[in-house]
Amino acid sequence: MRLHPKFSELGGDLSTAVARDERGSIGMMFALTMFGTMMAVGCAFDLGRAMQAKQGLAAALDTATIAAAKGMKDGSSTEDDVQTLAKTFFDTNASAAKGIAKVTSFKVNINKSNNTVTSTIESHVPTAFARIAGIDKIDLPVSSTAMYNQQDIEVGLQLDVTGSMSSSIKGRQKLASLKEASNDLFDILLPDGGTGTTKVRIGLAPFDAGVNLGSYASAVSGGSSTSCVYERKSASYDTTDDAPIGFASFKSKADLSGAQNCPTNAKLVPLTDKKATLKAAVATMTPGASTAGHLGTTWAWNLISPKWTSIWPSASKPADYSDKGTMKVVVLMTDGLYNTVGGKLSSPRSINELLSQQKAKTLCSNMRDQHIKIYAVGFIAVGDDPAAADTLKDCAGTNGSFYKAENGDELKAAFKAIAQDISRLRLTN
Repeated sequence: MRLHPKFSELGGDLSTAVARDERGSIGMMFALTMFGTMMAVGCAFDLGRAMQAKQGLAAALDTATIAAAKGMKDGSSTEDDVQTLAKTFFDTNASAAKGIAKVTSFKVNINKSNNTVTSTIESHVPTAFARIAGIDKIDLPVSSTAMYNQQDIEVGLQLDVTGSMSSSIKGRQKLASLKEASNDLFDILLPDGGTGTTKVRIGLAPFDAGVNLGSYASAVSGGSSTSCVYERKSASYDTTDDAPIGFASFKSKADLSGAQNCPTNAKLVPLTDKKATLKAAVATMTPGASTAGHLGTTWAWNLISPKWTSIWPSASKPADYSDKGTMKVVVLMTDGLYNTVGGKLSSPRSINELLSQQKAKTLCSNMRDQHIKIYAVGFIAVGDDPAAADTLKDCAGTNGSFYKAENGDELKAAFKAIAQDISRLRLTN
C-alpha cells in the first residue's frame, strides 16, 4: 500500500531529526568525558606537586627538629637560640620544596616536662588545574618531634674467634653465624638513617689466647709488642681498667714462654660510629687459638673506660663514669669454656681454667660497680660443657642478661634482642 506523499515527507524529516539529535548527544558526551579526563590529569598533577613538596618539607623539618633537640641536649643554648637554630636548618634544607610550596608559619615548641622538641609548619601549594573546580590550594601541615634526653651509648663487644669457632652447627660455620649476628646488631644500633640526637659508638674486642691490638700494642705494652698482648705485667691489675702504666701495662709474646699467637686477622677496634668500619673488621676475622675469655672481657671494658682516654683516638674517647648522659654497655660472647692464661693451654689445665674464669667473674663484678650494663651470650651447643655458661651467667649478674644460643639462628636472635634492649633502655633511663 502506498503512503500519502505527506506521510512520506514527515517520516523523512523525523529520521533526519533523530539522527541530528543523536550526533549532538554524542558530541556532548565526548566533550564532558574529555573535560573530566583533563580535570583528573590536572588534579593528579597538582597532587603530585603537593606530595613532592611535602616530602621535601618533612625532611627539612626533621633535620631542623634534630638540630634543635641537640641544642637542648647540650644545655649550652637558650630556648631563643634553639628556635633560631631550627629555623636556620629548616630554611637551608627546604629551599627546593619552598620553590613549590608557600610556608606561612614555622613554630618550635620545647616541652621540658617530657624532654621533647616539636617543630610545626603551615604551608600550601597553589593549584594549577584544580582551581577550575574551585580548589585554589592544597594545604600541607607538617610536624616533627624529637627527644633530647636520650642517652649516648658506648658498647664494648667481646667476640670469640677461637679455634672452635671454625666448627659448624647444622651445616653453618659458627664464626660465619657470629659475623651475621654482629652485623644485625650494628644495623639496629647504627641505622642508615642515623641515630638522631644520640651518639652511638661500638668497639670490638676479638680474642683467642690473646688480643691483637695492632698499632695500639706498643703503647700498652711499654714498647715490647707490635700486635699481641696478654695479661698485665702485674697480676694485681688483671681485673681492673687501670691505664697501662708501669706494672699495669700488658705482657707481649716475648714476655711469655710458649704463648700461642693472638688473632692474626681480628684486631681490636676502638669505639666508632662508623658501621662500615665495624662490618669490615668483622668480615676479616678467622678462627685462631684457645680461649682466654678473661682477656676478651678485659678489652671490652677498656674500650669504654674513661681511664683509657690517653690511648684511644679523640673520636673514640669514652665518656666519664659520672656522665649520666651516657650508657655504658659490655656484650660478652663466647662458644666455650675459658681455659687459657699466659697464652697457654697446658698442664695443669684445670688451674688455667679456674684462673681464667675467676678473673672474668671479678672483671664483671668490677664493671657492675661502675654501673656498666652487661649482656652475655653463650654460643653453646647441646653436649658442650655447661660450665661455660655458668661463667657468663655470673658475669651478667642480676641486672644483666644472659642468652644461650644453640645454633646460628638463636645467636642472631640473641644479638638482635640485645641491640633492641639497648635501644629501649636509652629512651627510658
